[in-house]
Amino acid sequence: MDAEWTKILTEIEDHLFPRPELSSWEKVLYYNLLRHTRVAGSSSSSFSIAGLAASTSMSEAPVRDAIRSLNEKGCIIVRERSK
Repeated sequence: MDAEWTKILTEIEDHLFPRPELSSWEKVLYYNLLRHTRVAGSSSSSFSIAGLAASTSMSEAPVRDAIRSLNEKGCIIVRERSK
């Protein structure tokens, strides 16, 4: 892992996750989203609730709640998909 990613992960652990308002589910989901965007070289991506649930071994309801909460807390940005 290069020095930039080491710095980013350290900042996440030191500044984002110690916040008591982030649940364990939110942390799991945040890392999963980070893995499939920034670590993969993308600034954004599209995800389905079912796909996130499968990749995190969570059921869909906690995924939906965690996404909503992370968005409300400013940790992620949710953009509605176009139909």
